[in-house]
Amino acid sequence: MNTKINCFAIIFCLIIPLLVSAQDKKIDGFLNFKWGTAASVIKKDMPAKISGVRFVKQEKGKIEFEGGTYKGVKVKKWQFEFFENKLCNVEVDYVPANDMAESRVMLNKIEKAISSEYFKSGSTMRDDGGSYFWIEKNVNEEAEEIISLTWEFSTPEITLAFTHYPLYKKILEAEDKK
Repeated sequence: MNTKINCFAIIFCLIIPLLVSAQDKKIDGFLNFKWGTAASVIKKDMPAKISGVRFVKQEKGKIEFEGGTYKGVKVKKWQFEFFENKLCNVEVDYVPANDMAESRVMLNKIEKAISSEYFKSGSTMRDDGGSYFWIEKNVNEEAEEIISLTWEFSTPEITLAFTHYPLYKKILEAEDKK
């Protein structure tokens, strides 16, 4: 039940974005990979960007790596998603904590790093009881780039995602047609 509620909360936040100040940093990709970067470039260059990262697999529309750290916390899996070979989404799954108290420490460390890098005007963190969301909007008030930091209280797992919504939306639309 909690999983369904958290999934609904994520979808809700994608559909009804929150306003973030214009002075915040633009999210124009991930680790200097711009939105739209080809999968072959990421497959080749990602291991050099983060120490300890290893290529795991590539399948249609996705590349997966493991290892390394991001924002000072150990990473279990990095997943890059593409629409028509253009980067549109990155998910960073952190190594699960040993217990809920350790998860909270990890979550706070990641939240602080993301807020200080992307939200100079102050964090727009929204706590719905299990997930934390930030959304940056463009001038026509449609979410273009989204950062979501999620933690389900029922598990020690934390995921950080960077999404270019106009491209990612095309993946969602294609899945709906199936």
